[in-house]
Formats: sequence, C-alpha cells, structure tokens
Amino acid sequence: MTKSLVVAILTFASLGVYYRSAENDAGRGFVEDTNTVAEARRAARGAALAGVNVAKEGLAESWRSGVYVGRYEGAKYTASSLVKDERAAVRSIGRAFRPGAKTINYELRVDIYRRLREAAARDSLSDRGKYSYRIRPVATGSG
Repeated sequence: MTKSLVVAILTFASLGVYYRSAENDAGRGFVEDTNTVAEARRAARGAALAGVNVAKEGLAESWRSGVYVGRYEGAKYTASSLVKDERAAVRSIGRAFRPGAKTINYELRVDIYRRLREAAARDSLSDRGKYSYRIRPVATGSG
C-alpha cells in the first residue's frame, strides 16, 4: 500500500510539473505572438503617419494631386493626395509584414485646407508663406 501511494504521489507530481511547463510554453508563445502583432500594428501606424507627412510636404511645395510611396522603419506606406480647389484629401496606408503571417494595414485619412493669408498677402516682406493650412482628420486609423 505504501509503495503504491509513493508511486501515485510521484506520478501526480511529475504530471503537475509536465503540465505546468507545457502551460508556460503555450503562454509564452501567446505573449510573443501578441507582442509581434502590437509591434507590426505600431510600425504600420507609423508608416501611415509618415505617408501623411510626406504628402503634406508635397502639398506645401506645390498644391496639386500626387502619389507618394516609401518606407518608414521597416514598414511601407502609400499616400495619395487629391486636390480640388482649396481642399486636399490625403489617404495614407501603412503596411507592416509579420513573419509567417498576414500583413497588418493601417489607414489614415486627412483633409487639408488652404486659404490666403490676408496679412501675408498685404505684407510682401513677410517671410511666411502666402497660404495658411488647416488639417482636419477625417477618420482615425483603422487596422
């Protein structure tokens, strides 16, 4: 009876150690996967924001529609601006790639308005630009 009790205790203890280590391994994989997704989402969001900034620079140089493609911190972005009168609609999509998984996309849409600055138009010595720009987010990012 004592031998079978010792064998049962050792069996349950070894099963407990085995299942505890398996649970830790499974949890560690989940945490690593969650961190990978969060990092990819951050990279995609950063790339989308970089695309908006590049489009703003392009609009500041010349107020016309354009497409901008590039990379930012390992992620890709595609930004486009569509100009109509004094309004430009900018759409930027950041794409981050996870190893062995699907692509994470993050999209930002922004409206940029320009209007003639009265003070700058009257004062030809002003070193400011002739236009003021107002940026309004159309929608928050999605991804």
